[in-house]
Amino acid sequence: MNPQTAELLYQIGENLDLGMFPSVSDGGLVWPARADVVFQPPGLEIQNGQTPSASQSWQTGAPGAPGASGASSTPLPAAPGTAGAAWTAGATPSISCRVHGLAEWVRALAAAYPGTEAAETREALWLRVPASLLPRLGYRAVFVIALLPGRGIERGWAFWDHGIWGLQGIGPRHTNYGDASICAYDSRDGTWNYGDPLVALLDLFAVWAVRHLFFSQFGRWPGPQASFSPFERLREYRDDEHCGCAAPKGRYADCCKLGDLRLVTGAISEVLSQALMPRAIPAAVCSFANDMIPPHITYDGVFPTFLMSRGGIANRNPSMTIQVVRYPVGYYSNYTQKSAADPPRR
Repeated sequence: MNPQTAELLYQIGENLDLGMFPSVSDGGLVWPARADVVFQPPGLEIQNGQTPSASQSWQTGAPGAPGASGASSTPLPAAPGTAGAAWTAGATPSISCRVHGLAEWVRALAAAYPGTEAAETREALWLRVPASLLPRLGYRAVFVIALLPGRGIERGWAFWDHGIWGLQGIGPRHTNYGDASICAYDSRDGTWNYGDPLVALLDLFAVWAVRHLFFSQFGRWPGPQASFSPFERLREYRDDEHCGCAAPKGRYADCCKLGDLRLVTGAISEVLSQALMPRAIPAAVCSFANDMIPPHITYDGVFPTFLMSRGGIANRNPSMTIQVVRYPVGYYSNYTQKSAADPPRR
């Protein structure tokens, strides 16, 4: 990482440590915080329906931002129907989308995140969204998002895109147990809910990825975080990071570490086994990130499982209609077009 990019990253981390949420501009470029953006108390996220983990809520008084007073959002309801032909950027689609508002939401997302691609099946809307994160970083992030209208839920995953060297999953810090999906917010505190603008969701994901960059570069997770689990805190938290308990009192070493050690020492094997559940991005999601073939989805109760589609597109069941939408853009077109003095998108 070049010195200028590292300095910018350090400033963003310092802002996060002070409870100030960064600004995000077009292309998923993250900049130091504005003064009107502050954190709410940390929430807890549901992991695979069982285990809460690290998330961090935020809000801003800016109109249209997630959590803003009076911010408007249009729901993304489920609706029966048949997907039609694909469309290109800037075109007005003459199709009957099964997911109402698909064209509007994908166009809005593509305007803020150039290079967005979408694929629609009868089960879900799948998105592949690139984000530059920092100027002159040299590589970018790619987010995969699944919107499941029948259940009103989303799942997101993240990859480092190293060009000809391929994609590498981002994690495991602040990912969900099981499918390693992104843990960047808690819907119960209104940070983002299904039906809110997709741009706001991707902005949260972009800052989450920048926090991973900070962790890789400087050896600690910047800013407030949350985890109900003493096992997770002991395994992943550094002594000089913010504690992730419900009422943090500064650094982890000065707050819950000793108590967590006592709890873990007396834990039974079944509890330890649950705490050490693996986190791995499903192969079907990795495949979509590479070749845009949407996974098949099954449910264990209310929670989705993502499976490889048998035989790929060529042998797909003819009753399953797939629509792929691409918004082409230069690979690194956003890396050098903005400076820290440029105004944020919101």
